[in-house]
Amino acid sequence: MRIAICDDFQSDREALSVLIEKWSENSNKVVTIFHYSNGEDLVDGYQNGLTHEVIFLDIFMDRLSGIEAAFKIREVNQEVSIVFLTSTPEFAIEGYSVNADGYLLKPIKQYENKLFSLLNGLNDKWMRDITKSILIKKNASEGQRIRFSDILYIESLGKSIVVHKLSKTSFTCYAKLGDISEKLDKRFLYCNRSYIVNMDYIVGVKDNFVMHNGDVIPIKVRLRKEIKGEYFDYIQEKER
Repeated sequence: MRIAICDDFQSDREALSVLIEKWSENSNKVVTIFHYSNGEDLVDGYQNGLTHEVIFLDIFMDRLSGIEAAFKIREVNQEVSIVFLTSTPEFAIEGYSVNADGYLLKPIKQYENKLFSLLNGLNDKWMRDITKSILIKKNASEGQRIRFSDILYIESLGKSIVVHKLSKTSFTCYAKLGDISEKLDKRFLYCNRSYIVNMDYIVGVKDNFVMHNGDVIPIKVRLRKEIKGEYFDYIQEKER
């Protein structure tokens, strides 16, 4: 798991990092830990395509509070697990408005067992999420795992494909659209030879699909009725 710790006190970041590494060794799980001393840098990263599996986020920080940072992160990423760090539980309830996975009281060392239990649950959640994602390779040594829920649509451009993401970023690699489509689930629809759309993010339908970000995706004219029918069938089944 990739784990971010965002806290303006270095000593608190280091203390939590030590305990996470202890859990990693005890449970034989691989973790990579990233440190952030302020919410602004973390939010800026997410607005430019950064992602982790878990963020430990201090509620009380100068300038941008943990709650404010979480709201901004949720604007571009609904999947990352957020755990709030706080010296008092009275403000932790606010965290559930951003779908937080819980909170931990400081000093963290006194709540080691709770942290380990939380990490076990988050690791299980992450392992389940892997089945809802696709690993797209740019070359033999570089690639990116992208959750299905972060894909708006996939576009074919010559010998390359471009994955347009909900986070307003994109990922380009050499691949065939047909090969990628075989690895996707039923929420994705082949609407013409150059586009696959995530039907969860279609906000308008006429002669084309209008996506969540405003992009207009053409529907193959000869199969327009059938393709639109597939979309409406998907939505009806989802709403049952």
